[in-house]
Amino acid sequence: MSVTDTASLTTIATIPGFNGPVGVAITSGGAAVCVTNAGFGRAGVTDTARNAAGATIPVDADPIGVAVSHASSTYAHLTAPTA
Repeated sequence: MSVTDTASLTTIATIPGFNGPVGVAITSGGAAVCVTNAGFGRAGVTDTARNAAGATIPVDADPIGVAVSHASSTYAHLTAPTA
């Protein structure tokens, strides 16, 4: 996954471990980014202050979409296609 400086439109960091990133959601305070990793049965959380991978969350399906609750950023909701 790449981190891009939106002012200069340049890549400032590459975060390893996201082989098939599809969905991205940012917590309300901006401290973390939740990323779905389609085709790999997991989602991940990155630390925006360090531009580094954090927790990896195994899930039963291959997640595509993600949304984070805005009020508290307590929950991340993942979506996956059904067979």
